[in-house]
Amino acid sequence: MDEWSFKIYGTNESDVDAWIEGLSPKAMARMDVIINHLRVTRVWGRPYIAALKIHSGIYEIIFTVQNIQYRPLGCYGPNDKEFTILTGATEKGNKFNPLNAPLKAEKRRKDIFQGREGVHDHNP
Repeated sequence: MDEWSFKIYGTNESDVDAWIEGLSPKAMARMDVIINHLRVTRVWGRPYIAALKIHSGIYEIIFTVQNIQYRPLGCYGPNDKEFTILTGATEKGNKFNPLNAPLKAEKRRKDIFQGREGVHDHNP
């Protein structure tokens, strides 16, 4: 039985869905494996997920495929036992691409908790 459900920021098709669909088949498969592992894991941590130090409430899912460091950014919520992917990013040299990904994730986190934006299910 799943401990967690995964959500995607936005209603229907969003830019997060487009980012996921644009991943290479290997990257998409790796992300699916990690998410399916996290779904059934009660307590999360490295090597699969970590909190961003200067962006309160934002977490990165961590995986590397073919020397590309993928970092979907998300948060816990908006409901109990949910994790919402807020934006997609990659990382190189401790810098996100796009550079504004953490700030975008923070804004989107506020939007979903204030009811200004919805979320939808993510089922890999």
